[in-house]
Amino acid sequence: MRENRNDEFIAELFSNDEYRRIVLQTIRRKVSNIRKHDLEDCLGEIMVIALEKDEDLSKHPNIHAWLTLTAKNVANRFLENQKAANDNIADLPEYAEQAAPNRIEDTVESAEQEKQAREFLKKNLSGADYELYVFKIIENRSIAEIATLLGEKEDTVKKRFTRLKVKLREIL
Repeated sequence: MRENRNDEFIAELFSNDEYRRIVLQTIRRKVSNIRKHDLEDCLGEIMVIALEKDEDLSKHPNIHAWLTLTAKNVANRFLENQKAANDNIADLPEYAEQAAPNRIEDTVESAEQEKQAREFLKKNLSGADYELYVFKIIENRSIAEIATLLGEKEDTVKKRFTRLKVKLREIL
């Protein structure tokens, strides 16, 4: 991750009423009946994504577009998770009770492994390659969205992603 991340800009960005309104309205359009604490969780997730970016968001050519796309993606993930949770509950037999995971250690261990994998990739990929990896693999963005965010042609992004897959095979 970059040495001098502009965390102050990100904090100001999310405290700015106009940008906060853009993000919240985008999420509410996607998820009309979202509860307040879920909405705040989505906002927090967007902030985490912003903090994980390798490039300085204060220099982004269109921060409004970045916020809107990111908010849409977070809202879509929220809807997918909500649907999966509802499907899982519907599949339970009538007598089954919902229980906490048997081992919280498994969840913690999985999160730690994911963190280690990200750190390994940050060290072994260039900043541009890692950013592409985050957009495509972690954030599950489309090539068109990535091209818009990076200000590049879709064909260029496709070629870069193809080269990135080869690099990943080599280092993993």
